[in-house]
Amino acid sequence: MSQTNSLQFRPNACPLCLICLVCTKIYGEDCICPYKELKWKRKSDEYIIDFRHKSLDKVAARKQKTKLDNEFVSWFYKNISPNLEISEEPHDANICRSCINKYEYYKRTLNRPKKTKSKSDLASKTVIDLDSGDAIDTVDLTKLSPLKPSQEHNLQKTNTLSNLNIPTQDKKQNLQKQPITTYIPLVCFNQFQKPRKKLDGAISLSFNLDEIQTFGQIDEEILSKELPKTWGKIEIGLYSYQLSRGVGADHFNLKSKDSILAFVDEARRRKNIQLSVYQEKTTKCKAITYGSSVIDTNNFTTYENETESTLDNAKKAIYKNLKECPYHIQGCLIAEDGRHLKLNGESMTLWARAMVSRIKGVDEITPPPLPIFDKNKYKFPNSKTTTQIPETLDIRRKSIDLYNHELAVSTVVQQSGTTLSMLHSVTIHLKKRSHFKENIYVTKGMTFADLISFVFPAGPLKEKRFIFKSSFDTGGKQFLPEQMLHDIFHEEHADIWVDMEEIISNYDDLFD
Repeated sequence: MSQTNSLQFRPNACPLCLICLVCTKIYGEDCICPYKELKWKRKSDEYIIDFRHKSLDKVAARKQKTKLDNEFVSWFYKNISPNLEISEEPHDANICRSCINKYEYYKRTLNRPKKTKSKSDLASKTVIDLDSGDAIDTVDLTKLSPLKPSQEHNLQKTNTLSNLNIPTQDKKQNLQKQPITTYIPLVCFNQFQKPRKKLDGAISLSFNLDEIQTFGQIDEEILSKELPKTWGKIEIGLYSYQLSRGVGADHFNLKSKDSILAFVDEARRRKNIQLSVYQEKTTKCKAITYGSSVIDTNNFTTYENETESTLDNAKKAIYKNLKECPYHIQGCLIAEDGRHLKLNGESMTLWARAMVSRIKGVDEITPPPLPIFDKNKYKFPNSKTTTQIPETLDIRRKSIDLYNHELAVSTVVQQSGTTLSMLHSVTIHLKKRSHFKENIYVTKGMTFADLISFVFPAGPLKEKRFIFKSSFDTGGKQFLPEQMLHDIFHEEHADIWVDMEEIISNYDDLFD
């Protein structure tokens, strides 16, 4: 068939090279295929020649949700076959793979940078007219032109640098390794033992994990920071770390060197690790009366636990204020008339305990009003008798035992029910749901029965009853429903664990 100039635009023929996508023959010459719509598929039996569907205007690009390639559109209309008769501009076209490759090659040539002509090319294009009579200056290339002073200096400098043998490894070794700083949060709890409560506030501590080896380094970093005021005083030296920031995460005490190394190792591997401190324990109670002496307090006084360290400090203060005596190396009390009272371990302990208990009138100089410190027991250093009838050892020990008993009674008074309760809220815990009801306001005279009727208005299940415990751990205390909350708890907040048990109705297994 002869080629004509009235070929219609059809989607099954490439409009550039006129190859038929179905039969691979030339449209208008050998191809006899009818008009056919084609859609590109990865595997299809409808066509043989691979092609690509290209958009020619914004309408088709919007339908295909693609960006219009204006450069391709311009190239397409420049290379479209002149044998095609196009009544109106098409929106899209199916281009064979061969023509697509030609366009990509054309696109690469457009983006290729243009070559600049070298001086040699310009010289080759310069025409010298040898027939003219003008003289031509020539240069003898066999003779080297002398270098300029600046060029000689640069050449000498280059040779000098090339002769220097400076290995690059030494330069790398001279570079100091920059320390890596790790930031770890610090939080505070009310106590180390469970159940513990997390307090508001947190600060960030910076550590170089490669340098942490001792407990003192962690202690120094914590004490150097300004802690939140809501924490109050913290227990110095009692620190721990947690592997996660959850409330129920375990606390690992930082005591031994192995625990420090374990903390450093976990800090390198985990991002949620944190350090914990704990509030200092204090007990608030009313002013107590001992004999005729009243402790000087303003309604409430904070008493620290009597420990060995406090007793030792009190003894040191007593020894420091004693007068020097050439006769009694251990120390003694000297009266105005020159008589002495030798002090021993028992008397020093009683004196120190009276200071720790803050008995009125007792200090580092004045001993407590006990028979063992009676003025009648004083004697001159060169005399073996006293101004009083000698007291037997049994009577002396009885007086000491009596004083110890009175001190014990005073301690019991501090910890007895006379202590004012500061309770104002409680939290209910269940076995399956911890923190079941939080911050329940406690009124005056409220009992456990009143509390449970508020939490569970429907009451317990049939043939069962509620029980109240201080914890679910072994040895936890159990409370009666009629007991008042203010008589049991003295802190501002309390945690109560509630469980349910069956009511025993058959006593055959319990009694004969």
